[in-house]
Amino acid sequence: MVDSELVYAADPMCSWCYGFAPELEQVRAELDIPFRMVMGGLWVGARAQPLTTDLKRYLRHAWDNVAAQSGQPFAFDLLEWTDWRYDTEPACRAVVTMRAVAPQHEARFFNTLQYAFYAENRDLVDEFAYPDLLESYPVKAADFMLAFRSNDMREQTAADFAEARQIGASGFPTLLLRQGESFVPLTRGFKRASDVIRAFQVLAG
Repeated sequence: MVDSELVYAADPMCSWCYGFAPELEQVRAELDIPFRMVMGGLWVGARAQPLTTDLKRYLRHAWDNVAAQSGQPFAFDLLEWTDWRYDTEPACRAVVTMRAVAPQHEARFFNTLQYAFYAENRDLVDEFAYPDLLESYPVKAADFMLAFRSNDMREQTAADFAEARQIGASGFPTLLLRQGESFVPLTRGFKRASDVIRAFQVLAG
């Protein structure tokens, strides 16, 4: 195969990305191919929105659906929060920061954030949530937070968002196979690992 890799465009505060996590783990275990993550920026900038009654109703329906299809655990206390804005930029920036300071732990940290948000309802918009989530990582919290707050990490996170758009990841999760300069989707949205692997095998010949 020509120079190839799996490129995963996702957001740690995207419920379908959380639902897809066990399937992605199976895909990565089965396929011997380099893997790279790109933070998509689900709700960032002007798309970030307050947790209104309508949004709470939408999220409850969506999360129930994800839980039913994936078996992933959800907590729903978050839907009782007030004066909270659903902004996924900080969580994406935290993953980009881990990539910068300890790249071998990026994917696991992404999963840690997903579980913290959906199963434990940690507030990932609040930067003070992150030091506790670093306890199982060989990273000093003070060093991580210094990097997290830097303009460099903000710029690198924005670059991820731009790359996601450039490679055609308009929704999440999106898993693509890059072959040379071409990006071919293996899935846009939730899909079973067996279906993703079958799609890969067809493309890889």
